[in-house]
Amino acid sequence: MATPYEVLLTGDPLNAIIQVYTDLIGVWFYVFMISVVLLMVYFKNKNLSILSTIGIILGTAMSQLDLLPVEFTGILYLIMGLAVAGIIYSVLSSKGE
Repeated sequence: MATPYEVLLTGDPLNAIIQVYTDLIGVWFYVFMISVVLLMVYFKNKNLSILSTIGIILGTAMSQLDLLPVEFTGILYLIMGLAVAGIIYSVLSSKGE
């Protein structure tokens, strides 16, 4: 396995940066990055359905484009399941209004 510096010298700075963090905290780096994006959207809009829709879109795109390592697929499906549950909750909670 190449060090992040060797990856940087090959002309791939994004993977070099990602490798530094994945070496430190493993696949939880991806959980943290996705969570930061989704939390920023939630704090801005305070709308769970928008957050869940973006979570499903991000999860589907990352799984279809092979942007994540194989070890992360279980956590990705968990996040997408929570996003579907969020959409169902927002639909059911808005029916009473």
